[in-house]
Amino acid sequence: MAEVLTPGSSVEGADARRGAGEDGEGGEEGEGEDKCMPIAIVGMGCRFPQEATSPEKLWEMLYNKRHARTEVPGSRFNGEGFYHPDGDRSGSMNMKGGHYLSEDIAAFDARFFSISPTEAKSMDPMQRILLEVVYEAMENAGITLADLDGSDTGCYVGCFTDDYDGLLKRDMELSPKYHSVGIVPAILSNRISFCFNLKGPSLTVDTACSSSLVAVHLACQSLRAGESRVAIVGASNALLNPEIHVGMSNMHFLSPDSTCYTFDERANGYARGEGMAALILKPLSAALADGDTIRAVIRGTATNQDGKTAGMTLPSREAQAELIQTAYENAGCDPGVTGYFEAHGTGTAAGDPIEASAIGATLGRFRGEGEEGKLFVGSVKTNIGHLEGASGLAGLIKSVLSLERGVVLPNLWFEKGNPAIDFENWRIRVPTEPMPWPTEGLRRASINSFGFGGTNCHAIVDDALHYLERRGLRGNHTTSPHPLLGDSVQRPMLLGHGKMEGIEEEDTILSSATSTLAARPRIFKISANEEKLALTLARSFAEHLASIPPTTNTTDTTTYLDNLAYTLHTRRTPLPWTIAVVASSVCELATKLASPSIKPTLRLSSAPKIGFVFTGQGAQWPRMGRELMAYPVFKDVMNKADSILHSLGARWSLLHELAKSAEESRVDEAEVSQPMCTALQIALVDLLSAWGVHPERVVGHSSGEIAAAYAIGALSLRGALQVAYFRGVHSSRVAKLGLRGGMMAVGLGEEE
Repeated sequence: MAEVLTPGSSVEGADARRGAGEDGEGGEEGEGEDKCMPIAIVGMGCRFPQEATSPEKLWEMLYNKRHARTEVPGSRFNGEGFYHPDGDRSGSMNMKGGHYLSEDIAAFDARFFSISPTEAKSMDPMQRILLEVVYEAMENAGITLADLDGSDTGCYVGCFTDDYDGLLKRDMELSPKYHSVGIVPAILSNRISFCFNLKGPSLTVDTACSSSLVAVHLACQSLRAGESRVAIVGASNALLNPEIHVGMSNMHFLSPDSTCYTFDERANGYARGEGMAALILKPLSAALADGDTIRAVIRGTATNQDGKTAGMTLPSREAQAELIQTAYENAGCDPGVTGYFEAHGTGTAAGDPIEASAIGATLGRFRGEGEEGKLFVGSVKTNIGHLEGASGLAGLIKSVLSLERGVVLPNLWFEKGNPAIDFENWRIRVPTEPMPWPTEGLRRASINSFGFGGTNCHAIVDDALHYLERRGLRGNHTTSPHPLLGDSVQRPMLLGHGKMEGIEEEDTILSSATSTLAARPRIFKISANEEKLALTLARSFAEHLASIPPTTNTTDTTTYLDNLAYTLHTRRTPLPWTIAVVASSVCELATKLASPSIKPTLRLSSAPKIGFVFTGQGAQWPRMGRELMAYPVFKDVMNKADSILHSLGARWSLLHELAKSAEESRVDEAEVSQPMCTALQIALVDLLSAWGVHPERVVGHSSGEIAAAYAIGALSLRGALQVAYFRGVHSSRVAKLGLRGGMMAVGLGEEE
């Protein structure tokens, strides 16, 4: 489901790179200016194990304390056949389950991405599904394919495994034609750049389990260096064969229970999981300028290496602590503000205490007294397993969801703490139920991600609402000002700082325009690549709309409908099959989208030829066109027309006359009605032109010929209004003299 966006947002009073203002009120206590450019997360997508097929569904799983652990699906390999309780037994694995996608990973909409069936067969499922998830993240961001086509957008993908390559190599005689480009890790990122015609940096990162967060780090660096204006960060992990399971089992990495008992005394290894994720990143200044919805703000990232430890795969407490400290120092962030720490937290007996110790040494020491003063720590791995190369993005997405809703999510399986973790002195605690964010004001989260080869990465993320608010910045966001617990666990409708373009005048048609917005019908457009998919999407929208709790707040409903119509029309890629409905309420829209009579239409191969017919006198009525004043193009033409009429000698105001009631209106007086009708029709011509609607032919009846002449460029705005104004003045004078006029029709063709 795409984010609901607004037609624009303004940046007022501060630059997006600035921290504290001149009055010193730019950030939290102890923080001044941003030391590095803030990066906005404007879109997210994911395909995680079982029910967690989107960020929203991931939230539902985490909030309701559910997990995605299952037996090894028979479609992958025979888990029972490779199982043996002895992890040291060669060729076997000491676990029977993991965390797997619920969908058929062989299914792929190749035609949507213009990929032939032959090539699709060669593609690793990690490539296929990641392509779909990246597109979903773009939709979530409200970015169309045309927006990025040919741009310098960068692409950074984290991965760790290549199971599909192993499957294809088992019988080289059956190796598909495009084997080489189907399985090479570099193509994970390059395929995205190719399919969407992205011309910025494109690279695949493999630092084992820290790959995807390192990809975020590199993307942020690239954006700050000006290499790209937009960055796509992706990650992919698929568990297709038993080889890596066996190897990791032999090294005692994996939990025999297929469970991550993070920070618990039962910690006995990690549970493998698969999934794909994608983020869309922009410099905050660019996101604000583009009117994007800001999901969260990345304040800083850092990466380092353990170096030589007691063993290649053994972590370093010192390196982890130094990493966290470096990230906070480089970003200029106060560690005392952080309310939640998303730990790497794999659930290993040795790794968890080392990480907890590093967290305590860096952030725990800033905590207050008592249990309430401790820092919340948790790990999404307890719900969806360890996604390895995609695990960093999983932790980051979870953290963003928490920041938006102001809720710290529970950690599963935690009963009794690992005795090697000093929870009291390290000032950390593990939440086992959804909890309100522990502090008022700015919400900040930290995310750890470590690779078993020693490459570590850390990210610091702030919520959008308070970050923007404290810097005097105006923009769109979906951060709830209050924790969403209980019945209101869903993310709120679009919120924002600042005013939308529209109505400010008091006693004019402009002010009356807003009074009718709630009842105003809107066009809602849904499109898909195939006819059946358009119907499926319409039904999905209907179900979503039906789930929205009813409200008596007209302003909220009006804003939501306006933003939804705008998003569907402007912020979604137009696809061949379209469903368009007209509705003026959420209920009406849901009903029409669910109707069995709804029918998609196929986009025409060429633009239709349109004719405009312009009316003369007799069709006018009081307050006509007032709803159109909400559109900036229409409003601008009417303002210009009002000024021109004043300069021509009019002693009345076009805008004020259009705002008058039927009892007060002079709309039937020729002196007023003729220039008024002409101005309205000219403004409508310009508005339709702004939407890409242009006439092939025009025809006007009586004074409608004036606007028709404007439409083909035969008259300027001023020229058209001069003709209409003096025609109206003359008609009024003739009427006052009691003279009767008539209309002459000449039956001649264009050539005659």
